[in-house]
Amino acid sequence: MELAALKNKLQNISGTPSKVDSAIEMIEFIVQNDRLITTFDMNHSNDLDLAILYSLIKTSSNLDKQLELAFTWKRSDIARDIIFQQGNQFDQVTLEYFMLEALKKDELDFVKIFLYNGVSMNTFLTVDRLSILYNNSVHRDGLIKCLRKHKLLQLSTNIDKNENSTPTIDNSNKKLRLATIGLLLDKMLGSFDNYLYETDADVRNRVVE
Repeated sequence: MELAALKNKLQNISGTPSKVDSAIEMIEFIVQNDRLITTFDMNHSNDLDLAILYSLIKTSSNLDKQLELAFTWKRSDIARDIIFQQGNQFDQVTLEYFMLEALKKDELDFVKIFLYNGVSMNTFLTVDRLSILYNNSVHRDGLIKCLRKHKLLQLSTNIDKNENSTPTIDNSNKKLRLATIGLLLDKMLGSFDNYLYETDADVRNRVVE
């Protein structure tokens, strides 16, 4: 009965019996695994991206991939309410990888999720990671402006022999040293002392070279 009704509806759309039979075969193939099917009512919801993401997560049994999808789509609610609520355990390496990415991209909600689910800043915040965060953060441009303001970012000059001029070259794209950041923090806070910021203190002139 249901198959006959479906054929009649498809007949009105497709027109030819061969197209109807092909459509029926495709539908039968799709519904073989109903766990992979997600329905979405376009008339009652505008959150299509959530439906697509949820469907992708259902099709993947790999926890790392699920978390990667949620992070890429910036859906911390999915990570918090679905992925981490299934009793799943992530290894520390995976959590710390995504924690670093969340901090670089200023994804505060994800940072809170990772802290709640086992990331310890005492072990996470190594010298290498601290350097990565300062040099690769989405807010690096703001940091560069602060360094310039407090005269901690050195500008180099080259002489153009043809034009007899000395154009200024901004070297802010070079790696920022933690020792220089420490000096900035000391100037802005009035006093700052942390051994992590002295590990690359090869800055005689106290500027970024």
